[in-house]
Amino acid sequence: MERKIKIFMIDDDPDDREFFQIALDMTGIRYTLKTAESAVEALNIFPEFLELPDYIFLDLNMPLISGIQFLQIFRESADLNKVPIIIFSTSSYHKDIEDTKALGASHFLSKTSDIDRLSEVVVSILKGNDLPFILT
Repeated sequence: MERKIKIFMIDDDPDDREFFQIALDMTGIRYTLKTAESAVEALNIFPEFLELPDYIFLDLNMPLISGIQFLQIFRESADLNKVPIIIFSTSSYHKDIEDTKALGASHFLSKTSDIDRLSEVVVSILKGNDLPFILT
């Protein structure tokens, strides 16, 4: 039996979390999804993980601790540094893109209202396809 891909999504918008899960369901890929409503919650959850997630999808614009701050904190740990982090944001601000790339994000995925396109891009990411840093 195929192993389930472990995904952790950090996003303060419940509609975006639901939309993302629908797109995941459409992929046909077996997965488990754990979510956090903020970077603060995510940092509190990590000690509870028995196994690290295979992928993290991270929103940038969140209260208290931003996605960029989370990325900085997360990448300081050698153990956590191996987990691919995909920025999943409405931001298209050039500095956000440059900063997240410099901090070790794997990809920068723009949020879209096109569920089919999101599902297609997520499949490419989860299958490990060679992709550019910026994904639309």
